[in-house]
Amino acid sequence: MSEDIINITVAKEDIFDYVVGNATYDPIEKCIDPTLYETYGDFILRHDDDGNREYINQGEDYQYFYKEMYKLKNLAKTMGKQEILRICEKLVLEWGQNKGILDSSTPLRQLAKTQEELDETKMAITKFMCAVDHVLLEDIDNQDDAIKRALEEVIDGAGDMLVTIILFIALANKLTKTYLNKEIDSVSCLQAAYDEIKGRTGKMVDGLFVKDN
Repeated sequence: MSEDIINITVAKEDIFDYVVGNATYDPIEKCIDPTLYETYGDFILRHDDDGNREYINQGEDYQYFYKEMYKLKNLAKTMGKQEILRICEKLVLEWGQNKGILDSSTPLRQLAKTQEELDETKMAITKFMCAVDHVLLEDIDNQDDAIKRALEEVIDGAGDMLVTIILFIALANKLTKTYLNKEIDSVSCLQAAYDEIKGRTGKMVDGLFVKDN
């Protein structure tokens, strides 16, 4: 086995994506080249198109990281969606802190960002619906690509809106904590909204739910 050393920096976002099943490659493979390398508990296997294979030994730090990562992956299988959402929220808040948003922005400015993302998402879902309707008329292969691209934009837009809402709530929390001695987060706001609507009655009008007076 080779004694070569490869120095890499693993992003915690990549660890999370792999642990909860959102990524095919583990975070170490993502840092190198997954087409050439495969990671194992105590070594990395390098292979090429000619069938050559090289085993690259790894030290204690790598082995400890790999073992702990798989503990998390097994633990994630038993985690509820709320726990995973909490982790996602924490990652978003850390990102917002690192980018200076939580120190320099305001709730109103963050809502303006939400509106910007909303407008982009409306365009994305319009493109998606047009692409789906077009499938009934034209060749399926080309439209399939169009639908997939439009869907990716919809998912990206919806995710971006959630990010801006989480950051808005974090900024609003500074005010509620200062003036009302009350802390809020995305989960508590969602719970409060559900408690408000769960017994609500009404009817559908032009595709919208209109509550009873």
